[in-house]
Amino acid sequence: METQTHQYQIEVYRAMTPQQKYEVIQSLIDSARTMKYSYFRSIHSDWTDEQIQQALCEWFLYARS
Repeated sequence: METQTHQYQIEVYRAMTPQQKYEVIQSLIDSARTMKYSYFRSIHSDWTDEQIQQALCEWFLYARS
């Protein structure tokens, strides 16, 4: 069952250029990375930035949906 809002969202995405779609995806990835970085920092306050970056790389590499 599609709502009116959902249908509008589909139309907006269909009207986007590939570059615009890429920018939306990149923005979502950046947001996810920022949130996960903050999460790792909050639970591992003793980790260095390098350790957090390594954990981020591993998390994104092995993430499952």
